[in-house]
Amino acid sequence: MSNVVDTFGAFRDRAGRVCLVLAPLLFAAGLATVPGFSPSLAGSLAHPAQAQASALLLHLGWLAFVPAVLHLSRDAARWARVIAAVVVLALVSFSALMVGDYTSIATAEALDPATAARVDASLGDYAPFTLGWVLPSMALTLLGRSR
Repeated sequence: MSNVVDTFGAFRDRAGRVCLVLAPLLFAAGLATVPGFSPSLAGSLAHPAQAQASALLLHLGWLAFVPAVLHLSRDAARWARVIAAVVVLALVSFSALMVGDYTSIATAEALDPATAARVDASLGDYAPFTLGWVLPSMALTLLGRSR
């Protein structure tokens, strides 16, 4: 037997603790920097740098929630770890929605309105994605938080 020290476990614990604080702070900063405090496309187009900074902060916030949730569930029972994994999947699905939203903003910003509308139409809407992945993930997330 070797005397190997589990340094990754210590790193994972420290990173989880940092993310417990960092995730809500990043999320709050992302919401505070939304152009005009409105989800309208016009505000984002009028202030593209601010919209990009807001999107980055929101995305980093969601990503930081993943290790935070996993940290909270590290010593939990098996069912709680399964629910935490479902919560992580829900957080990842929200990040995917942000990518889609900012793809739409980028096409509106870089292309003429007719071409941007055609690009948006070719991407389709989020109905299959929302009904098949996001809503079930959110429902299971809420079930996980109710216990």
